[in-house]
Amino acid sequence: MKNFVTYTEAEFYPGPNMNLVIGPNGSGKSTIVCAICLGLGYRPDVLGRATAVGDYVQHGKDFAEIEIELAQENGQSVVVKRKIKRDKNQSTYYLNGFTPPLYPTRCTDGKANKTHLQKSRNSWRVSTSKLTTCGIYPPPTSE
Repeated sequence: MKNFVTYTEAEFYPGPNMNLVIGPNGSGKSTIVCAICLGLGYRPDVLGRATAVGDYVQHGKDFAEIEIELAQENGQSVVVKRKIKRDKNQSTYYLNGFTPPLYPTRCTDGKANKTHLQKSRNSWRVSTSKLTTCGIYPPPTSE
């Protein structure tokens, strides 16, 4: 991801099964979860944070990028990329480097490519219905 909320540039390498994002309060755990959801074409209002996708672009930047590579059972990978422009909350989606065929190359809040991405998500077997974050707090000290 680039210029996404608190991350100027970061890469994460989750495994094929359940993954945990662990860290202290304020370390960007929720940002990673938001990047996964938005990168896969979900609307920002399902995240319970900002309702406009442009609000996820880092302050002082014009755009953000999220790129997710998903390994498939057939040994091939699918690469989904979402470029988000702060101005007018516009997004451009790319699947394996190309904008999806027969669909507009630009969409607002994911609406134009929503059907295409939903069909693709179903075949990828990625579930975002149980994404949760929790903070790690130091034990209280007695004074």
